[in-house]
Amino acid sequence: GGPTVAVLGGGHRYLHPPSHRGLAQRILDRGGAILSEHPPEVRPERHRFPERNRLISGLSRLVVVVEAGLRSGAHGTAEHARRQHRDVYACPGRPGDPSVAGTLGLIRDGVLLVTELEDVLFRFRPARRAAASGEPASAVVGRAPDAPLLDALYDVEEATLDDLGTVLDEPFGRLAGRLTALEIDGRVVRTAAGGYRLATRERERRNARALREEAERQASKQGGAR
Repeated sequence: GGPTVAVLGGGHRYLHPPSHRGLAQRILDRGGAILSEHPPEVRPERHRFPERNRLISGLSRLVVVVEAGLRSGAHGTAEHARRQHRDVYACPGRPGDPSVAGTLGLIRDGVLLVTELEDVLFRFRPARRAAASGEPASAVVGRAPDAPLLDALYDVEEATLDDLGTVLDEPFGRLAGRLTALEIDGRVVRTAAGGYRLATRERERRNARALREEAERQASKQGGAR
């Protein structure tokens, strides 16, 4: 139900392919936009389509690659997104199928895995809840539902997505979305090896809480002994 933004490989005078004029009109009628970095009279040419893909990824909060060959425009868009520090998700495909060779390569290189729509929609929910409640997004992300995940990371120096999925019994795609949200919030750090650990500030905060709780327990025991 959201608006669509299309980016052209030429000027507005030349929609490509021409058969998409009806689609362009529907995008505009529904509150979307059709963008181009070129003057209206610039004709669409083959080399301009890969160039415009950096604008597609740059306009996006995240990029989902459904199907991509090794040298496809979708694969190029994903590479632009990674350089622009956008999150990239990819749908798995059948090994050996050339049409998904690029997609599988992205997954191998560590992009986030999509197995269901919820894996992507989860990323947008903290901001939506924050907007509805008037709270900052960081306050919403860090609420109790993430406590088991943060607790699991507190118990170890570093954990992989597989480790956390096994401990928490949660689908990897959904778990990856939660970890990314916590990473954005500054509470979790992704390591060079592709694992996850608590951010230094989060670990220190939890250490202080643990010491405080232990002191309270000791005081309670002493009070009972009297």
